[in-house]
This record gives sequence, structure tokens and C-alpha cells, in this order.
Amino acid sequence: MKKLYFAILLSLFAVVACDRAADVQSNGNDGHVLCAYYDDVFSKSVFTPSYGTSGMTWEKGDRINIFAAAYEYVYQAEADGSPVYFEPVDLPLTYTNSYYAVYPYQENPIFVDGMISAEVPAQQEVVKNSLAYHLAVAHSETLNMYFKNVCGLFRVRISEEGINRITIRGNADENLAGQIMVDASDASWEIVQGQKEVSLEMPDGQTFSEADYYVALLPQTFASGLTVTAYKTDGSSIVKNVAKEIVLERNGILGGEFSGGVWEVTTFAELTSVNNAQDLVLAPGGGFYMTVRGGSEHGIFKVSADGTSVTKLASTVDYPDLLSTSSYPWGGDFDSNGLFYFALKDSQKIATCTSEGVVTEYPVTGADLTNAMKVLLDAEDNLYVLARGSGAGKGKVCKIKNNSVLYTWNLTSALYETICFNADETAIFAFANSSGDIQMIDLADNTMTRVAGNGTGHSSARTYKDAIPGYPMTTTIGVVTSAICAPDGTIYFNDRSAKTLRKFIPDEDGGYGKGSIRTIAGKAWPVVKAEDAATALVKDGQGLNAVFAFPQGIALGSDGKTLYMVDGTAATCKIRKITYIKN
Repeated sequence: MKKLYFAILLSLFAVVACDRAADVQSNGNDGHVLCAYYDDVFSKSVFTPSYGTSGMTWEKGDRINIFAAAYEYVYQAEADGSPVYFEPVDLPLTYTNSYYAVYPYQENPIFVDGMISAEVPAQQEVVKNSLAYHLAVAHSETLNMYFKNVCGLFRVRISEEGINRITIRGNADENLAGQIMVDASDASWEIVQGQKEVSLEMPDGQTFSEADYYVALLPQTFASGLTVTAYKTDGSSIVKNVAKEIVLERNGILGGEFSGGVWEVTTFAELTSVNNAQDLVLAPGGGFYMTVRGGSEHGIFKVSADGTSVTKLASTVDYPDLLSTSSYPWGGDFDSNGLFYFALKDSQKIATCTSEGVVTEYPVTGADLTNAMKVLLDAEDNLYVLARGSGAGKGKVCKIKNNSVLYTWNLTSALYETICFNADETAIFAFANSSGDIQMIDLADNTMTRVAGNGTGHSSARTYKDAIPGYPMTTTIGVVTSAICAPDGTIYFNDRSAKTLRKFIPDEDGGYGKGSIRTIAGKAWPVVKAEDAATALVKDGQGLNAVFAFPQGIALGSDGKTLYMVDGTAATCKIRKITYIKN
């Protein structure tokens, strides 16, 4: 009935309560009406995790047991929202000087001296990025009742394929669930008939998708730690054992992860012959095209498929006007015939480059191409050009065909740095320069929607945050210089500000509004020692142990899985290869 507000901290998640008062009002019914509030946090399957404040509302039909003057009553929420009132299902309660309550509704509960019988189930329902079961109690001298959580939560993060069952056990055989008696005043509990194991299990034939899942556990100190086991459909299992004392607080959240593998970062090519490589695009005939926008040669270069050679196709030497040192070749793409189109950022132009290195301007009528950043081409060879504009709110994405602008989407909120398609080219994503977000343009109805980020960037490892799974708005986003969508709909993008590589995972319906954003490689905001400052610190490695210098253009390999990314500036320029290695 009341929206809940709470704060979650990383590692052991602590919850902060926020009490609010409200007057009890009559709604004209004969039965007494009460206001039920959550004194602390989460409840039911609408639990909304967050790094900051999060909301919770009661749902119509929620039932609670009320005990007053030695009698039991059942009350029900009459509406969705925050706040709403609970009304009697049958008999109204009798006014008295003390009320006790439990949620969810319990069949034939026992009530003795402020203690209420309740059950924490050993097998709990699976809810993606949320939970299905929650137990809360309340004691009040008025009809404003503030509920306290009884349980803590254990979060299981799954990115491994094929898992269909999760179990959790205490290493000292503690009771994690079962029949209990709960003190309605302080939510303390006593075990009646305990259960040593709590599980989440998918229906037959189904497996967990990549997400977070929560189970409610009785809060306590696990003297010898916990063991979490993931069972797979092939009969194998993965065991995670933490063999040290763990404390799960009431309202607390502990977490673990089952990952199918790790992203390994290696050096694919040393770009010693170029200065400031910008974009990287998979070429139709193999290898990659690369735009270069620094030093004395701006131009287009080709990188071999094995990374052993870098060949100039065209540069300032060949085209001193069109590819001058003030032209700044930026982001590009291929059309259906293998012709490479690319933006000339400072020249405010679009140009093409053939496989033989012939560069030609592609004139566009009626387009403002100020700070042209990226060119995309769809299956019908329509061009989509991101022009960042002369300042915040002046950018645009233009759809172009036969040298003319067909449609323009204005990016009015802030600066955007790059764009990419979704998997079926029905949408375009615009990524932050200073906007702190990701916008999605629906190419069918031309609408634009923010799908990730809250408009806030980050300035340190402390303020750099991936999204709470299912809540992409909770992520913080810096400058994104490149992004690409894989065939499965996963969008990979860099965060140049933090020097990381991230992925945006769509939700089960293939949309992104409830997707998840995770960092897959690169240590966020790495500290560079003074002796390394001239060349920046670059390190191959796995996952977050790798260190990037200056992430730029991203290409997807011909296998549709391997990622290649330009990294570094004049002194450190490389192409990094990022490969997913299964455990």
C-alpha cells in the first residue's frame, strides 16, 4: 500500500527504512479501514532493486491476517497503488489498543502473546530480476500499521546457459526456511520446523535466462558459510562454496554469480604505422576497414583478417583536399555492394572509399552535417548519419537516400557520440557523449525513447555503475565512442570515460526497456602511475582484469561473436581482440 524507499549498497546490501505517516480516513464502508505501510523494504514479486531509492506498491487483492483482542480478521487491499487502504474481507475488526498483522495471508495461523505462526517456503517461485515470496509483520496501537521484513535475501546472478535448478544450504546445516513463530513487534523469529535447503526451480524443459534471481532466507549468522549449487539440464552441476562466516541481516541482501565463462582480452594488432585510429568495420571480403584521423595522414586503412598487416587504402597524401589533416575521418559502414561510406567530422561531409582506395565525396542536399560522427547503412542502402551538432541539443540523425534527406530525428537533450542498429535494423540506438543515457529511435513510427541511463555520467570508479538487471535506467554512462549489435540482440558498447567494454542484454521479449547492462572487460577508471602516464597503462587479461587505454571503434568478427576494438591514441594504438571463453 505504501511505496517503499530503500538504499542498497554493494557487496553486503544494507537497507535503509523510510517511515511516513498518514491519517486513517473513512471511505463510507461499515467496516473499519486501516492503512498498512512497509517499515522497511521489499515485498512480493514487485520488488524493485536499486543502487539508490526504489519503489514498491501494494497490489489489489493482497491479503493480510489481523489479530485484535484475541480475534483474527482478514483484510484485503482494494486497489493498486501507494497508498491504498485495506478493508475487511468478511467481519470488520474490533477497536482495541493493540493490533498485530502478518503478510502474506497465512492459513489458520497461531497467535500467542504477539507471536504469529508463518512459513518461509523451502521451494520458492522463480521471478526474473525479482522475487515471489516475502514475509512481513506489524504491531501497532493504531490502524496505521508499519510492516517489518522478517527475511533477508540471497541474490543469484546467472549468466551460464542450461541451468534449471538452484539450491542454497548453510555449511553448518542451519535452518534457512520452514515453519516459524514471528514476533510482530521486532520481526525476530523462532524455528518450529526448519528446512535446511532453499531452492529455485524452473518448470520442466525451461532454463534460467541471464538475469538476477532472489530467494528469501531466514536472517542469521552462517558460521561456516554457504553453499550454492546450480544444476544443469545435462546432469552436471556447478558448486559455489563460501567457507567462512557470513552474516545475512534482516533486510540484507547477499549475492553470488554463476557465470558461463569470461571475456578474454588480447592484442590482435599493433597499429604502429597510424596515428589515432577511430572506427573499425568488418569488411565484406574479410579483414577490417579502419578510419584514421590523426597525425599527417588522415584516411582509410585496411587491417588483414589475421591482424598481421595494416595497408593504406587512401590518405591525405592521395587526397590532400578531401582527406586533409583537418577532415577527420570518423565512423563508417558498408553498403550492399561493398562500398565503404564514412563521415568526415570536421569537414562536415560524407565520403565513400572503394576497395581500390578511390575516395569520392557523397554530397547530401538539405542536411546539416556539423560534426558528422557515424554513418550506418541498412539492407536497402538507406544512409543514417549521426551529426553531433555544434553543441548540446543540436545533434540529429538523418535518414538519407539518393543524396537527399528523407527524415531527421532531432537529439534535443544533449550530445550524442555514436549510433548503431538493433539486430533486425528496425531501431537505431544513440549513445552518450554528455547525455548519460542511450536513446532508441523506432524506425517504424519515428519515436525516440530513453532505454538506458538516468542522464547522469560518472567521474570515478565509485560513481561508475552497471544497471541493476531488468532496470537499465540505473546505469551510469560516460562517453561512448562505438557500439555494435550482435545477431542475438546483445549490444556491445565501450565507455571511453571509464575505459571499459559493456554489453546491453535485451529482455525476454527482445526489447531493451527491461534489459540489463554489464561490464564485460576493462577495469573501470584504472589508476595510471606517473611513470606510465606518457604511454598509458594497457594490459591484456580476463574480464575486469584487462586494462584499456582509450577505447574507440568496435567491430564484430565474421563469426558474429568475437569483438575487435581499437584502443589507444598515437603512442599506444592497438586493436584488441575480446573473446568469450567458456568455463
